[in-house]
Amino acid sequence: MAPLFVDESVLLKYLGILLCTVTYWMVRCNSDSSIFLPGILVCSLPILITIHFDRRNFMMKHQLFSQFQTFDLDSADCSCESDREFVYAAISHLYGSKAAFTQYVRGPLQRELLEPICQNVLPRCYTELLTTPFLSLFLDFTLALWKQGAPVEDLVIYAVSMFGLTTCLHVPAVLTMMILLGDRFAEPWDGFWGCFLNYLQTLLVFLAILAHSVAGLVVCFTVSSRRQWWFLIGCFFLFLAIRILTVKLRDKLQGQRKRLQKARSFQSEA
Repeated sequence: MAPLFVDESVLLKYLGILLCTVTYWMVRCNSDSSIFLPGILVCSLPILITIHFDRRNFMMKHQLFSQFQTFDLDSADCSCESDREFVYAAISHLYGSKAAFTQYVRGPLQRELLEPICQNVLPRCYTELLTTPFLSLFLDFTLALWKQGAPVEDLVIYAVSMFGLTTCLHVPAVLTMMILLGDRFAEPWDGFWGCFLNYLQTLLVFLAILAHSVAGLVVCFTVSSRRQWWFLIGCFFLFLAIRILTVKLRDKLQGQRKRLQKARSFQSEA
């Protein structure tokens, strides 16, 4: 993931998460359930835009891989045709021949430039940044419960379920899933309604991520409301397993892509 691509994507994700926390705070403070559904739709809009933005950038990255593998010096554009022979002569002088330069671009240069962007891993600092809206929200409610004289056991269960399950396990798993699905379904579907199918594909990916996010949050809120240690421990191991599974799947797909990229690079070089 290129740095600029990551920064823009994180900005949209942060905006969506921030709006989610504001919506939840309004529902809890006003006890007005009628604003919940409109609030969800409003706060989900930046996430929907982020998913479409991620898919577009992943598709551009896939096209970049293909361009390196099919690079042909003779078909490359030159802004000034009078300079083409001069460029060819310089390339032949430095690399021996145009064919040698083509093999260098398809092989070593491709591996050197594309290997860093093969990684679909969100830096830890950005993951921690994206969890800060939830962290501040739950800290506010925890302090409110403490000031109201809530029992210590209930306070601990609420803090562990909100901070441990939601902030440390569920949110990072959702972010990893968002990157994986955006990369996996980056290429738009072919068909007569190409543009419509492209947006429909984004919507389906968004609904899958939304279902996973809402289900996890419902479980976390259920844990905090039931106030039972055995239920908390069971949900903790469930969320931990989901988090480990998403990381393993990400690493597996990333390893497969690197091996495929190297194999194609060697084939193009040969």
